[in-house]
Amino acid sequence: MNGITLIGMAGAGKSAVGRSMAELLGWQFWDLDKIILERQGISHHEYMKRNGEQALSRLEEQYAMSLDLQKCHFCPAWQHGLCGAGHGKN
Repeated sequence: MNGITLIGMAGAGKSAVGRSMAELLGWQFWDLDKIILERQGISHHEYMKRNGEQALSRLEEQYAMSLDLQKCHFCPAWQHGLCGAGHGKN
């Protein structure tokens, strides 16, 4: 297995489950919500409010593609993520 991606609605528990899974598997854990906050200086909610949903999806995809996902668990931000709205259509 190369990695696991969790998708779901906001508040569904993706981050909590992902952290637990990563710990059990000895994998790194990436959470796009935190990556966006660190790199943009604002939350993903604020980024979407300022720039729109499509811009957030593009940013998530850009950041996700820049990560080394070997032996990592990956948690998409908000309800988007690699398999979310708009992805795979570009």
